[in-house]
Amino acid sequence: MISLPGISIGYGSRTLVKDVSFTLAPGELVLLCGPNGSGKTSLLREIARRYPVECAMVPTRIPKLKGFTARDFLRNSLFDRPHSSLEVIDQALEALGLEAFATRDISTLSDGEFQKLCIASGLVRRPSCLLLDEPTAFLDAENRVLVVDCLRSLTRDSLGNPLAAHDQTALPGSGQTGRPSPLTILFSSHDLHESAPRASRIFAIGPDGTFHTGGVEVIREAFPNLPSTSIFGEVVISEGERLQNKAMDAHLWRSSRP
Repeated sequence: MISLPGISIGYGSRTLVKDVSFTLAPGELVLLCGPNGSGKTSLLREIARRYPVECAMVPTRIPKLKGFTARDFLRNSLFDRPHSSLEVIDQALEALGLEAFATRDISTLSDGEFQKLCIASGLVRRPSCLLLDEPTAFLDAENRVLVVDCLRSLTRDSLGNPLAAHDQTALPGSGQTGRPSPLTILFSSHDLHESAPRASRIFAIGPDGTFHTGGVEVIREAFPNLPSTSIFGEVVISEGERLQNKAMDAHLWRSSRP
């Protein structure tokens, strides 16, 4: 179980996010959103630091270098686990629908294919929680939907982490053996239009550093003093107070910073 007990996140004397308190349940797909520089990456790193065994973090902007096959790329992700088998790598490729690209040079992959490979680089570490820093950054709308749908399918898999199903060793302190818990994914993104409707929960960091958690309504809660159109584009609020996001341009987040 991944949780933070009401801590503050920052660096030096500067606090970025205040009173961060949550527990991640097995099988959740959680969106972390907020303005540029609000502390999203710092929060992901703090979770990874506190839970180094349970979590695997995949950073943003991983370079697509020529001269490495997809299988090489995943093998390099296990640099500190030299005894990991090739089977684990092939299972990760299969889980992301990339088995046909195992021997392809990664420089020839499309942006969407490469982003799925980056997700697989976290999956090969067999975490119970996958932390992804802006996995949809710089992708077009079609590939953003492809990636987020891929994340949703991983958390909804009946066996949870498709690789952990082959690992009969329980995580320390889990009290479990054999069958793994479902995979949990926490990912940051500016692409609310594609991500928010597909997430099971949303974490939002407001411009004043406050931390909000809940459904899509927390996006409005985190930014109460700004017109919805100035942050999220065109937003419609139904009678049930549900937000239907129609056009949420990432660059507009910048206007929410004080």
